[in-house]
Amino acid sequence: MKKLFDCHCDTLTKVMECEQNLIENNMQIDIARLSEFESATEIFAIWLDDKYLTEAYKNTNRAIDFFKSQIEKYGNYFDNYINEFWNKYSRETLQFSTEAGNFTGRVVGNQMQFTKANDSTVYTIDKPTTQDVLEGKGAFDKGNGTEKAIEAQLCAAFNRGVATEPDKYYKPSEYYKNSVNNFYAGFFHRHSVLGFAYGFCYDDVNDQSTLLQYDKADALVIDLKW
Repeated sequence: MKKLFDCHCDTLTKVMECEQNLIENNMQIDIARLSEFESATEIFAIWLDDKYLTEAYKNTNRAIDFFKSQIEKYGNYFDNYINEFWNKYSRETLQFSTEAGNFTGRVVGNQMQFTKANDSTVYTIDKPTTQDVLEGKGAFDKGNGTEKAIEAQLCAAFNRGVATEPDKYYKPSEYYKNSVNNFYAGFFHRHSVLGFAYGFCYDDVNDQSTLLQYDKADALVIDLKW
């Protein structure tokens, strides 16, 4: 099967003007045809005709709103996976380790309650939504520092498709294999140097991002080749 990586596509604006949709249309590209590729990344640009320039900001936002309305079909993409996780850990105990400590958690209603080794404090995490998983917001962006450390781990696990398998949390070779995962992030990891990428907000969990940090560096040398 073929692969596709297109960094600029004006179809979004054209579809909006012709009152068609991104899922399936008679133009050059749609989501249905993208699904036929082995791997595909399409970056939809917002192109404005000269007739829209007098109200460019307004019409750009109109195009953004149109795009969001088109992808609402996938607005619940992670919901079943979240429910599977929630049901599993209402019956079982979740255990994992991070730089912040060793944690044990269990679902109680619409929250997950965690305790930390050698710490009697109970840390609570709300049940996330699909958008919380994709954007690291809501249930995955609240509470104290320890709760946010737990949230980062869970958010990363959902995006990588390993949330219900904690033994794979720190095994990059097992990421993005589940039928439900952040395929966008997975694409960049598969095609990047050394497999590192910043495909979602907590992709630095387990050092999978492109972040380079040197606390005592004297100089930065960048060698570009073409």
